[in-house]
Amino acid sequence: MKGLPKGTKIPPVRPMNGQMLVYLEQDADSFSAAPSIVKPDSAKADHVFRIGRVVKKGPGEWNRKKTKRLPIQVELGSRVLFIKFVATHTKTAEATQVVLGDDFAFLREQDILLELDEEVSLGDIGQ
Repeated sequence: MKGLPKGTKIPPVRPMNGQMLVYLEQDADSFSAAPSIVKPDSAKADHVFRIGRVVKKGPGEWNRKKTKRLPIQVELGSRVLFIKFVATHTKTAEATQVVLGDDFAFLREQDILLELDEEVSLGDIGQ
């Protein structure tokens, strides 16, 4: 898949409903140090922005009447910005870490803050 390091093996899992499997970019932690990002005073060290790439996605959530699914709007391969603590990181779930590895997390569609263009670097955001 475009944007993943060569040799990256995508785990054999299938996200359900509005969940997505996201590959975490290695340099994404440096985004939290971007000077132009406004953070609330209550922000803790764990509240770090992350960037990832959508590698798999579920079929979408059911509508209120449960008559049809609302498909996930983010396309496969998209770069997305989200807050680290909203994702189910495999580093904190040892059972899934064996299957997924450290480079992946599960994320819900509603937790995505931005979809990023390919040429956007971490330093460009918020200027």
